[in-house]
This record gives sequence, structure tokens and C-alpha cells, in this order.
Amino acid sequence: MNRHTHSLTIGLLVPKAAEPLYAQLVHGVSEEANAAGYGVILGHTDDPQHEHDQLASMLEQRINGLIVVPDDQRQMQDYPQLAIPCVTINRQLPLTSAGRPSVERDNQQAGYLATRHLINLGHTQIGIITTRENNRYSGYLRALKEAGIPIRDRLIAYVDTAISDLVTQGRAAMQTLLTKTAMTACFVVDDLRALGGLEAIHQRRLNAPHDIALIGCGDLQVALLSRPQLSTIGPSKRHLGIQAVRLLLDLFQNKPTEARVVMPVELIIRESCGAIMRSVSNPPQWLR
Repeated sequence: MNRHTHSLTIGLLVPKAAEPLYAQLVHGVSEEANAAGYGVILGHTDDPQHEHDQLASMLEQRINGLIVVPDDQRQMQDYPQLAIPCVTINRQLPLTSAGRPSVERDNQQAGYLATRHLINLGHTQIGIITTRENNRYSGYLRALKEAGIPIRDRLIAYVDTAISDLVTQGRAAMQTLLTKTAMTACFVVDDLRALGGLEAIHQRRLNAPHDIALIGCGDLQVALLSRPQLSTIGPSKRHLGIQAVRLLLDLFQNKPTEARVVMPVELIIRESCGAIMRSVSNPPQWLR
């Protein structure tokens, strides 16, 4: 008997399932897997040894396939040798691992769309809060170059990844930007860090979008709870999870799949960007 007809279980490994950043992804995977008759076993990739142990436990339970969101620091040596179908989210396996597709957002286009939206509103002093290696940052640079806007180092803040909490990372990076630059807008490469940035803006007794227009990325549900509601770039991680399950189901049925599925992104306009409430050539008093 084909083991896929009686085991009906999918393993899911994510860095931190409790974080809003991944909770939507877990929901999307569970929703689509359950609709297809599969249960989901959840594990974490935040610690290499813990990840290895959980993967071994999943294999002992004879999971049919695996979906994994690799930790940024991992080389994923274990995964190419797996004897079961595997799909990655936001990270491709080495090219030697044939038949293991990945799904991700068009992250460079996400950064481009966010920055282009701010440019279209009339901003030229556009900051960014980012990690050091990030395709969304590349999209930010592309939009500025296309518009003929100089790239200024003082408008770029890299988050401190030694801080585990993403909201705190964003708040600290925004505090740094606010002390060294006269920006009128800021793109933050994910929604949780953007919420931290919004906190820092409020702590300075500034207002978004009247003083600083702000846009995030990821379309997290918590972005709807902020005041103002956060403009962002979709699709959400829930949709990434749904697509990952669909790829895995295709592998189960030996259907041809793309090696890399890049999901298109869209601009979601809410309240935190607004339109410029002043002439850019005449910045508010706090910027002078």
C-alpha cells in the first residue's frame, strides 16, 4: 500500500510558531492540509539541535511530506537527503536537491512597490529599516534609482538581530533614524518591525502619516490593529502556507512542479502613509 494513503500527515517546521510573523503561515498550512485530509505536526527551527531532533521525530512518525521555513543561519544540510517530498518557504534548497520546490513572495518587487508608493506621494527623503541581506532592500534601492533620488546612508537603519523581539528591533532602528535624519517617510521590511517603528514615532510625539509616512510588508493581521492602520505589501504568510501545501500535494501525486514559485505582491493602502500634508521643500519645525 502507498504510505500516502494511510499516514496522511504533513510536518511543518517554522522558526517561531507563536510569533504573528509565522502564526498566519501555520494557519494557512493547517487550513489547506486539513481540507485535503492531512493532519499537521508542528516543529521549530530556531535552534539547530532542536530542529534536528524534531525532524527525526517527525520522520519516525512517518510523515508523508515536509514544509519548512529555514532559519536564516542554517545551511539545511539535512533536507536534501530526505526520502520524502519537501517544500521550503522563502528559502530555496541547494540546486543539487532536485524535486524540492520553494515558494516565496516577490520580495524585491515588494520593496519596490512600497518605496514607489511613497515616491508617488511626493516623498524624496525616504528612510528604510531593514536587515543587511534582504531583497526588499534591493527593491527600495531600485525604486530610488529609477526616480533619480539619491541613496543616502543616513536614511538606512539596519536592525540589531541580536534582539530577539522584532517589534523591539523596529523601535530601536526607528529611534536611530529619528535622531540622525530629516526623513518624511519610511519603509520597514516587515510589519512587526514597522509596528515597533510606529511606537518610536509616537514616543517622539510625532504623528504618522502627518509627520512621517510609514509602510510595512507582510500583511499581518496585527497591522489592522495599529493606530493608524498600517499600509503594507501582501500576500500574507497565510497564502504562502496554502501555496506550499498545494505544491506538496502535487509532489505526492507525482505532478510536475516549478522549482521556484514566486507569488506576485500587491500594495495594500491603509492609513499610515496618507498623502503629504505639507510641501516637501518646507519640512515641519521638528526636522529643521
